[in-house]
Parts: sequence; C-alpha cells; structure tokens
Amino acid sequence: MIITALSLVSFSVPALPQDDEALTTPGECALHAAVSDGEAWLNLRWRYELVDTDATTSLSTLRTVLGYKSASFSGFTGLVEFEDVSLFGFAHNEAEGGIADSKSTEVNRVHLDYSLDDDQTLSLGRQRIKRGNLRWISNVGWRQNEQTYDALSFSGSFGGVNLFLAGIENANTVLGADREMNSLLFDATGDVTDHIHFGAYVYDIDFDDTPDASTTTTGGYLNAKYGTSMDIDWRLEFAQQKDSGDSTVELSESYLLADVGLGKGPWHAGISYEVLGGDGIASVQAPLATLHAWNGLADQFLVTPVSGLKDLSIDFGWEQGSWAANIALHDFKADELSGSYGEEVDVSVVHTCDSGAKVGVKYADYSADEFGSDVTKTWIWLGMSF
Repeated sequence: MIITALSLVSFSVPALPQDDEALTTPGECALHAAVSDGEAWLNLRWRYELVDTDATTSLSTLRTVLGYKSASFSGFTGLVEFEDVSLFGFAHNEAEGGIADSKSTEVNRVHLDYSLDDDQTLSLGRQRIKRGNLRWISNVGWRQNEQTYDALSFSGSFGGVNLFLAGIENANTVLGADREMNSLLFDATGDVTDHIHFGAYVYDIDFDDTPDASTTTTGGYLNAKYGTSMDIDWRLEFAQQKDSGDSTVELSESYLLADVGLGKGPWHAGISYEVLGGDGIASVQAPLATLHAWNGLADQFLVTPVSGLKDLSIDFGWEQGSWAANIALHDFKADELSGSYGEEVDVSVVHTCDSGAKVGVKYADYSADEFGSDVTKTWIWLGMSF
C-alpha cells in the first residue's frame, strides 16, 4: 500500500495546582483553541439537467455539503466534509440519458494535514486534488458528486519552484463508486520571467480493476499573460502518454495543446487547438480529468475515440460586474485519417448575486457527422454558500 502513517505525540504535564482553579495544561488549551477557532461551511447547489437525443431525459438534484476545518495545533489541522446528492423538485428519468448525478450520501473529504513551514504541507486521507488546468487530474467539480482521492500528498516551494507529489490508493468517483489504484503523481511549476511560467509533470495512473486503462503521462507547458492596452495570454503544452502497469494495450501517443486569448475591457476572445493522439487501436485518455471542461459541454468525448481527437475551437466572452457570458464553437476531427466527428455550439450565462449566490444557464448542441449522434443539453443551476 502507498499510504502508511505513524505519528507519536507526547505532552509534559506540569504539577497540579493546589487551588480550585480548572485543571488544564498548555497543550489542552491549545487543542481547545484549535477546535473552537476552526471554520465550518455549508454549500447548497440545485441543478436541473435536460438531455435531448432520440428521447428526452431530465434530472433535478440538490447537492448539500457540510464541512469543518480546525485551526492549527502544533502544525496539524484536520478537515472533515460530508456530501449528499438527492433528487429534488422535478420528474426524473436519469437512467436513459446517462446523466452522471446519481443519488449518494458520503464522506466527501477527511484528512489530516501537517505544515512543515508556511510553504510545505503534508496531507493524509481523503482529499481534493486539482492539478494545473484540470486536463489530467482534478475533482470533476462540475458534477454534483465531487471526485476525491484517498491519498498521501506533499506540496511545497523550493527556491521559487512549486513541487507536488502524491500517492493515490483510490478515487471516489462522481458515480459514487470506488476506483482502486496504485498511482503516483509529480509536477513542478515556476516562473521563467515575470510573464512566462512553466510546468512539468509525470502522472503514473495504475488501475487495479481495469489494468488496460493504466497509463503514464509525461509532459510540460509554457504559458504567459501580458497586460497592456490589450490583454494577451497563450499556452503551449506537449505530452507523451504510454501504457503502464499491467496494461496489455500497446500505447504510445502524443498530446498537444496550443491556445491564444485576447481581451479588452469586458470582452475576450480565444482560439484553441488540441490533439489527443490515436492510431485506430489506442488513444490518449484522461480518466481523472474534469472532462466537462474539455472538448465541448455536451460531453461526447469523455472517452477519446481510438482514432484520436482533434478539437479546433474559438470562443467569445463578455464579463461586466456580476454578469458573465460565453459562446464557444468546436470542430471535431479524428487524429488518424482526419475524419470529421462533428461540430458543437456551447453557450453559458452566469450571474453572481450580491449575497454571493450564483445563478447559471448553459446550453450545448452537438451535431454529429461520423461520431455519436445529435444531442442537445441544457442546465439551470443555483448555488450558495454559508
């Protein structure tokens, strides 16, 4: 097993006072303060999802999250969080449409952290792990049931370079099922100049029950953001993915991402080109990513086709005060032989209320050519935190 932990804490107890004052040690006072000075939270998110293919499917759910984190005690902090996803409000027919917000009640997170100093932290237990732009490792925060990990992780800064290492035994997936693994993560990020930043990573994902899905992804990126009379940002990323562990699948495919964005005042626009390599037998996969954020909101490419995927997209956005809106256009093609998969239009509008609550609407329309079938999806949601 990856995760093992042994801790030994000792306290020296002074001589007991001879009067009637309360008998407390300095350690007990500090422990009481760590508990009483902790923070608690309650998050609520209602969402209605409508999927229209050959049949119409809908699902209305309420996500409730209740959590608590202690203050520091001798460098230690503890966190516990519960999550419930329940059917709420409307008629439901979630099974046929494959909507991934199933009913569940679980311990979402519970972990013990130890701070070696202000820039270095160890975390042991069920925890949230989000790396970089969420393309490879994330918590799938869009779905009502968050994906968390049973892991031992370390994060720290050394000479301006930020390091992250983790050993993962299990992913608690959005469907409520465990996905046992023996996985190792490593990444490093830092600054090249004041404007240009770099990142490098090695993610070795080794699944127990589905060994043919085991992969090692090694890659790096440069990204930058400049602000003058017009904001300019860009990112260039390359990775190589190979089979790993006990996989019987021969895989050696590349990944490429190149995007550029321009912004002025409340407006922004961007163009992105992403390639997930495939040879007709195997292709680049990202099973632990927030896939809803990639390759279209309609979620037609949660599993990369064996012929790979090329996604050319442009987006236009507007943000003013408490309102934000975005439209994105996607053209999907195969990497092998470059056949046309289809096209997609995505639209979203989000409003942040004065109270901090958020109301949002999203719409996705996928038009199939040679992959899948036509589908439209609509979401309405309301979220608030206390």
